[in-house]
Amino acid sequence: MELNAFVDAIKEYAQSVGFVPEKNGIWRKDINRPSNEFENVAYCGFIREGQEPSGPYSDFSLCFMPEKTNDDTNSISACAIVLVVGTQQFMYDGAIAQSPFTRRRFLRLNSNSRVYYKSDFSNITDRLPELTTKLKEEHPRIRQFDERFGPLVVAFEVVDIKNDFTVEDIPYEFKKWICAYAEFRGWPTNDTQRKEVVDVLDKLESINSKKSLTEDEIYKILLRDKYIILQGAPGTGKTYTALNIAEKFKNVKFTQFHAETSYSDFVYGIKPDTASNTLIYKDNPGVLYEAIKEANTGKDVLLIIDEINRANLSNVLGPVFYLFEKNTGNNRKYKIKIGDLEIDKLPENLYVIGTMNTADKSLAVVDFALRRRFTWITLRPQVIDHKDFRKEEFLEFENMFMRHATDEELNLQPGQSYFIAADDEAMKQRLKYELMPLIKEYINEGFLPSAKDEFVNYFYNKIGELMYE
Repeated sequence: MELNAFVDAIKEYAQSVGFVPEKNGIWRKDINRPSNEFENVAYCGFIREGQEPSGPYSDFSLCFMPEKTNDDTNSISACAIVLVVGTQQFMYDGAIAQSPFTRRRFLRLNSNSRVYYKSDFSNITDRLPELTTKLKEEHPRIRQFDERFGPLVVAFEVVDIKNDFTVEDIPYEFKKWICAYAEFRGWPTNDTQRKEVVDVLDKLESINSKKSLTEDEIYKILLRDKYIILQGAPGTGKTYTALNIAEKFKNVKFTQFHAETSYSDFVYGIKPDTASNTLIYKDNPGVLYEAIKEANTGKDVLLIIDEINRANLSNVLGPVFYLFEKNTGNNRKYKIKIGDLEIDKLPENLYVIGTMNTADKSLAVVDFALRRRFTWITLRPQVIDHKDFRKEEFLEFENMFMRHATDEELNLQPGQSYFIAADDEAMKQRLKYELMPLIKEYINEGFLPSAKDEFVNYFYNKIGELMYE
């Protein structure tokens, strides 16, 4: 593709989504250099309004740095798309650079795993490792990244250009970056511009849905790893998923931990015989003992432990903690006695699913030794195909969490089951009696402080109720 045609298409498409040169941003380009300097200096892009048309600038810019073909023409074969901070660093964008929502806007663009980005967009001291590896190995003719801007680059993608295009058929890889930057800068001012941005960005998966596994995928992991934990916020379907997987087994044991659960309850113990006139004790096999005994008969057995972190795990598991070990082979020298059993490992045909609510910070912390023995799978809030699923309300909540939550607080986002309601009235009841108390509890515990006013207004507009009187 010819360089000037590429540059024109980029600028025209940006104008179609609201960019107005010299008003809401500055358009810069530097392409008319001698051909022997082309590969080092050619670029075009957008910087924050209020900057000079040339020279050093500050804050976030979106730059396009094309790669020349190997002939003497002005044709290009690839282009690096770069979100970069000007050499004068931050003047106005410092606060929003620290917001996780800024990073999440552009994290969404990573649908093909070709976008590289920093975990902290306010970090302008460290280089992205891929700048000195991927680019120099695969695209050595795009060199000015590391040499001129290195630490200032917070995200980039390299797109191969195989065919000519105009603004009417500009590839999606370029559209998504321009629309994300347009949304970030607030360029769209009319319905046509806003619709184009929404249509382009709606094709991207949400951050949550990209990371969610299907039940079949979780089942395959269970068969491979034997002991798994399904963790997630309330409503993400942890127990629901475990019970669905249980339908694949003929022999299932279920227990739910609580603060008073003990070794005697879960593994093996004794308890008074209340039917006797004298004080005598009888054996009390726990659900783990029963699962082991049944598995020893050759049957595949699934043990589900719901809310596994509600109990004191060290006390509940006791010495059987030693048995939850994958790939032990036959090298164990010591056996654990459980009732009439003496074993050095759990049966190969015994599978365990635990569920854990990541939102309940008052619960027991799971230590690293136990984490090593289980495979941890996070279930995240996601859009589901259900006739009563209220997608609009779900996305409103997701957007509020994306704007305000830290990475850790994203684990608090209410799951999809909260948004299943047969009609508007049923959804209002869920908002009033389930979601509003949950969000209020989060805020009272010190989470999501910057989201307080937005949630207060949201609930008042939706159900006419004040979260705080």
